Amino acid sequence: MTAFDFAWKRYHSQAPQNYMQYNLPGGASNPRVDELLDRARSELDRGRAKGMYSQISRMILEDAPAIRLSFVKAVVVAQRHVKGLEIPELSINTLFDTAWLDK
Repeated sequence: MTAFDFAWKRYHSQAPQNYMQYNLPGGASNPRVDELLDRARSELDRGRAKGMYSQISRMILEDAPAIRLSFVKAVVVAQRHVKGLEIPELSINTLFDTAWLDK
């Protein structure tokens, strides 16, 4: 799963891992988020897609579909030759599918 896929899989109304029921009956709803997730997912320009995902993250945080009862500080440490580590804006989990070694 890429950082870009993370938001779609967790918040799109058609996503199988939408555990918060965001954009589903009984949950917080924002059809604009679904629309932007679809557009961002099909965007070929990675920079433009990243901008869309930042906008989506802000919208989801404003909608507040869930309230965290804990706060976890996380630090990602890597050698200088490890490149491409990504952390989705809506998660503390590091995704390694874009990581590579420059050595």
